[in-house]
Amino acid sequence: MSPIKLLLLTLLVCMFLAYLRIFRSQIFDRILVLIFLLVCVTFVAFPNLTTQIAIVVGVGRGADLLLYLFCLFALFLFLLVYRKIAELQKQITEMARHDALNRAKIVK
Repeated sequence: MSPIKLLLLTLLVCMFLAYLRIFRSQIFDRILVLIFLLVCVTFVAFPNLTTQIAIVVGVGRGADLLLYLFCLFALFLFLLVYRKIAELQKQITEMARHDALNRAKIVK
């Protein structure tokens, strides 16, 4: 096994363990992360597989396929973060309204 493969596999496993330890996520999220980890490990261990898959789906090279997949994944993460920010803004607004009403009742 080449040194870069060993380094990448080690980093992938460390990132997965950090994810499990740091984030308290739902089981569905953990399963998705585990699937993502297994796909990454497979692509690192068998780099020619990405080229074969790319040819099947009509992309020229495996590196291009990975770039396209990364762009889709980054967009998905962007949408998740955007949704979370919108939820937090809504919660802050509700809390501010509730606090304002409580203060108004105390003043009267």
